[in-house]
Amino acid sequence: MISIIKFYIYILLIISILYQNKLCAQCDFTVSSSGANAAYTQVYVLVDAANNIVAENLTGTFLAVPTGNYRLHALNYNPADPPAPLPSALIGQSINLVGSTTSGCVNSDFFTDFLARSCGGCAATRTVCSTDPIIITSSNATPAYTQLYVLVDAVTSQVVATNLTGDFTGQVLAGIGYQIHALNYEPSNAPNPLPTAGAMIGATGNISAGCYNSDFLTDYVCLNVTNCATSCFKSQNVCPADNIVAKASGANAAFTQMYVLADDAGRFIAQNNTGVFPAAAFALGATLRVHALNFDPANPPNAFAAGDMINSINTGCFNSDFLSDYVCFTIDCTILAAQDLQLSGAVLGAQNQLTWRNANESNLRRYQLQRSKNGYTDFINIGSPQAASQQAEYQQTDEQPISAAYYRLQLLQNNGDIAFSNVIFLQNSAPNNQVFRVSPNPTNQFIQVEFDAPSAQNINITITDLLGRAVQSIDFQAIEGRNNQTLDLNHLPSAMYVVSLHAPNYTLNQKIIKQ
Repeated sequence: MISIIKFYIYILLIISILYQNKLCAQCDFTVSSSGANAAYTQVYVLVDAANNIVAENLTGTFLAVPTGNYRLHALNYNPADPPAPLPSALIGQSINLVGSTTSGCVNSDFFTDFLARSCGGCAATRTVCSTDPIIITSSNATPAYTQLYVLVDAVTSQVVATNLTGDFTGQVLAGIGYQIHALNYEPSNAPNPLPTAGAMIGATGNISAGCYNSDFLTDYVCLNVTNCATSCFKSQNVCPADNIVAKASGANAAFTQMYVLADDAGRFIAQNNTGVFPAAAFALGATLRVHALNFDPANPPNAFAAGDMINSINTGCFNSDFLSDYVCFTIDCTILAAQDLQLSGAVLGAQNQLTWRNANESNLRRYQLQRSKNGYTDFINIGSPQAASQQAEYQQTDEQPISAAYYRLQLLQNNGDIAFSNVIFLQNSAPNNQVFRVSPNPTNQFIQVEFDAPSAQNINITITDLLGRAVQSIDFQAIEGRNNQTLDLNHLPSAMYVVSLHAPNYTLNQKIIKQ
């Protein structure tokens, strides 16, 4: 299980308002794991918000990671029986493909237990607990001016809150990265508009510049916020109508694989051989742990009774990490009524389009569009649109859908509550398993676009930045079958881009990172 030093510190950060023009744009991440088995190979995997592998290494240190939301997984596998493919062969592709050909022998919680981190564009990003005091002070560029502090969502660049004190304690959420800016302006010549909650930070002063510190937008403090209250780094939300599902490959195939359900204090609740427990048996807000117990049937450990502490296990032959390696689940789900929110969808060529309208967004922070293969477990985030706070109509496109997909919306409220929409099913068979690869990803200069064409046809490849602006485009005649095109990105600055392949009847998209 991933372990990390948890910082319980009083934050006192000084923003130096010296009219510097510094622009920090990348983060360094470090993670370490004790490893489920010291004889196994330990690799670390960096995954982006689209569930795609960005990088993999043996050290757990990832340098110069671009702005965005990420997950850090630790994979511990038997080198004599490795999963295939390994993460190193899947850069730019979904982490769910690890072991899709041959599962191998790996730590059971590789997919489900991870560390979430956000990079807000600062090289010196700090990790804090969501319950820590967060107080920012500034030396002020001009003491006679008004000093305003602005809390900004690091990924969306949307203002979360402002105040004159610099105290944002209790106003941040775990799993989110934030920027905190200090705006020092002349009160008789204030920028128009001033930053307000819900506005984009870049809109400050775009009507009338006013008189304020020139480095307001480019010089700021970054914080990554984590949940330090739970013993799990990943606590998966489960609706009462769903099942708690855990799966382990087993430390020893000749042993018996048992799954043990315990509360967050480690008290025994139930056990079975399937790893499936009904969530409806527990109250909303309950936090539960599932441990995988792999034991010798000829020398079993002592049995548990309801309420026993599972750390009382003291006999038999079983896996040494039984107590320390587990997956957490929180029963925390509100299904919104159809009159409040109804998710619908349609198949549009090679893409799936999801549409919804919410009748009440007064307490809503953002949406998470989620996709699953079976409709009740393994939902992954494929989009994170910000709430408009005005009953807006939303459309989100799944640009690379699986052939049979279930979708739902997770709603993240400002007070930390979570709700869900209805679940819908879409079947998409065109062009179902078409090859579309962009490599290497990340890249320093060249990329190769590989794809299948059903016939000889005109193809356009366009590269756009994250604001939707085209920065490069080529047109060519594709042949029937496998095609390859090489593009030189040397002229582009380091950033994330979208490579779009436009065919007569469909469009395929892939995010890439230019280093």
